[in-house]
Amino acid sequence: MEQVICLIFEVGDFFDMVSVLLNVVGASCKRKDQLREHHQEEVRKAIGCGEIATGTGLNQELSLQRPGDTRWNSHYKTLLGLSKMFSSVVKVLEYVEKDGTDTGKRRQARGLLKYFQTFDSAFFLHMMMMILALTNGLSKTLQRKDKDIVNAISDVESTKRELEKLRTNEGWDSLMRKVYCFCEKHDIPVLDMEDAYVNPKKPRQKTGINNEHYYCVDCFFAVLDLLGEEFNDRFNE
Repeated sequence: MEQVICLIFEVGDFFDMVSVLLNVVGASCKRKDQLREHHQEEVRKAIGCGEIATGTGLNQELSLQRPGDTRWNSHYKTLLGLSKMFSSVVKVLEYVEKDGTDTGKRRQARGLLKYFQTFDSAFFLHMMMMILALTNGLSKTLQRKDKDIVNAISDVESTKRELEKLRTNEGWDSLMRKVYCFCEKHDIPVLDMEDAYVNPKKPRQKTGINNEHYYCVDCFFAVLDLLGEEFNDRFNE
């Protein structure tokens, strides 16, 4: 399923950058320990401010794990970990850029900081979390050997309906609320959706569309359409 999603080049680029991030942040036990310590401190502060309630499971220890090649839920867990530990990830990257002993890793850390602190990165992170949250449940269902075919088909149809609901104005608005909230929390500049879209690879060339059309139609809806086609091909009755 991820191979299909990554046919959208920007989504493929996003997952490539996540892979580089995991290589840099998880390159040594020291960095893993730094990430864990930073995150634990963030959780303690959030609990102290009342942002996280104890005993709810929200403050459980997370990890930034490398996703498997084929398991949908492993990609979801990776992105969820990145979202929850984002502040700590940034701090570790800043440390690597400033004090790292490997010149190559320092350059990578600088590039990662630049990329992941952009609206683009925040958008694709939350878009894929929203989509994979649905396919994650179906993935677990289909992996269960004791699941009968009737219930499995029912779960497939239910997931298809939920994905179709995302391809609406309500689904788009819900996604953007999550993106804007994340950007505000982490001081990431946001884009005006009414402004003309500028292709970063060809900044001088007019695209003829605004930001909302690009992110909504060319990215969000395009991914959902590809998933719909994949579902129809793979689970054709």
